[in-house]
Amino acid sequence: MAKPKDLSGQRFGILTALRYIPGERKQNSKRTHGKWLCKCDCGSEIQVIVWSLKSQNTQSCGCMGKPAARIDMTAQKFGKLTAVHLLRKKNRIYWKCKCDCGNNTTVASASLRNGNTTSCGCLQKYTSFSDAIDQNTQWNGECLEWTGSIRGGYGRFTQKMKSISAHRAAYIAYHGEIQDGLVVRHLCHNRRCVRKEHLAVGTYKDNTEDSVKAGRIAHKLKPCHVLEIRELYRSNPKRTRWNKEGISIQELAIQFGMSESAIADIIKRKTWKHLRSNDV
Repeated sequence: MAKPKDLSGQRFGILTALRYIPGERKQNSKRTHGKWLCKCDCGSEIQVIVWSLKSQNTQSCGCMGKPAARIDMTAQKFGKLTAVHLLRKKNRIYWKCKCDCGNNTTVASASLRNGNTTSCGCLQKYTSFSDAIDQNTQWNGECLEWTGSIRGGYGRFTQKMKSISAHRAAYIAYHGEIQDGLVVRHLCHNRRCVRKEHLAVGTYKDNTEDSVKAGRIAHKLKPCHVLEIRELYRSNPKRTRWNKEGISIQELAIQFGMSESAIADIIKRKTWKHLRSNDV
C-alpha cells in the first residue's frame, strides 16, 4: 500500500492537519479510507477523510455553517452582560461574559441574542427592592427611571423568581403593603418612574383620570358615550366591500378617541354590559 502524503501542518480552510490516522480495511473491500486529525480555528478537533480534505470539500469542523459562530459579539452589551470571547462546547456556541456585578458566566449564543439571559443570575438574587434600585435606575429630570426589564412600558422587578411591576415594588418598599382593590399611580405620568415622591395609591377611577390628564386616553368615557357608540353602530348600515357608505369600528374609534378593540368590546357588551338605554 502506498505511503500517504504527509499533510502535517497544512491548512485547509480553517483546519490545520495534525496527524494521519490509518483506516481499517472493511470486509470484502480492497480499499482503506485513512483520515487526518485536524484542529479547527475555533478550538475543536475533527477527523476528516483524506480525499475530502484534499478536495477542499471539508474546510471546518462545522462551525462555519452555524450563523451564531459567524457573528462577532465581542464587547457587545446584553442587559448587564458584556460578551468577552467565543467558546465551543459539544458543537454548541457559547460566549464567556462579564456581568456588571463583577462575576463571569458562560451563556449560549442564542440566549444572549434573543434576550433570555441578561445577567449572571444576580438579578434573581435580590432579596429586596432596595438591593436592586441602585443598579437598575437612573435619573431623568425629576424622575428616577427603572432601567431593568421593561414590559408594556412599566418596569419589572424579579425577587425570588417572582416578577412584579417595579413601581409597585417601589411603593411597597417605601410605604408598605397595598390594600386590595387599589392601584399604584404615577403622579408624574412616567410609567418607568420609581421615585417614592411620584407614587401614590388610588382606585381604578383615579388611575383612569390620571390617564386622561396625561393624554393617554382622549377623554373620560361616560355612559352617554357608550350608548351613543352602540346606537350609531346599530342604526347605521355596516361598512362592507359593497357598501362603502356604512359606518365602521375604525371610524368610531377615531371619532371617540379610543382604540378599535375598546369600541368592539362596547358594541359586543364585553364592557359596560350592565348599561341599558333607559339608564341615562
